[in-house]
Amino acid sequence: MDSKVIGTRVNHNGHYGTVRFVGPVDGTAGIWLGVEWDDPARGKHSGSKDGKQYFTCRSPSAGSFIRPTAHLIYGVSFLEALKAKYIETLHGSDTQEKVVLGSSQGAIQVEAVSLDKIREKFARLDYLKEVSLDHADVVRGDAPGSIMQTCPNIRGLDLSQNLLPDWETVASITRELPLLQRLSLNRNRLALPANYDALTGAFQKLVEIQLNETLISWPEMQAITASMLVLQVVELGYNRLSRLSDDTSPRTPPNSAVEVLNLDSNLLSDWSHICGSLKEYNS
Repeated sequence: MDSKVIGTRVNHNGHYGTVRFVGPVDGTAGIWLGVEWDDPARGKHSGSKDGKQYFTCRSPSAGSFIRPTAHLIYGVSFLEALKAKYIETLHGSDTQEKVVLGSSQGAIQVEAVSLDKIREKFARLDYLKEVSLDHADVVRGDAPGSIMQTCPNIRGLDLSQNLLPDWETVASITRELPLLQRLSLNRNRLALPANYDALTGAFQKLVEIQLNETLISWPEMQAITASMLVLQVVELGYNRLSRLSDDTSPRTPPNSAVEVLNLDSNLLSDWSHICGSLKEYNS
């Protein structure tokens, strides 16, 4: 394995993490992956062994070493995940199936004829307006033009808890969804773009974005949302934020279109600081 693996998102038995190190570890044989886990409770250390630092983590307990041969999922493309969820093998039109009603625990069943017609409707991906691909291991977009050709009418998209590595990858998907208004990216770990121009034109109609539990900072949020010209709602809950504006960081002018900022369950405690940070917003 080469250094290009560093930064790759992985799913290991339902636990999500980011590869921070690839190589040998002193006192052991073979190659190891150093992983920073999204859930610090999954880790064992901060990226060090026997006093030697191999990689760093945001949390001092979020890191561990695993073998590349371990059961790791590296993800699928957006369209692969979409088709896996929304397209089913159709039954013959004369097939009768048992359908359980409500929460009857299987006690009430009725015969339903031609459920294939319902499946066929959902299999028309170009009809889809609301799409949920949370926990679908999406790691990349698809060939240019293919997403727009397949599902151009998506208005709401949930990509929470996936393997998306960075904002450029998110933009490669959303740029092909010209009607997208609502985007959920909760519980992802997205690297910032090397050049923010890469986000231009990717969020033209986006009104609401959810960035809960992404560990995004306030300055990072301001830099990212600057390209979302009609954005009104930003959710930033559970991001361990203890402060908002930071005089030591490069400042991006706030997006004045934003009207609602949800800061639920952070570590904020200074009301004068909070009010000072929000004074340039309409919220």
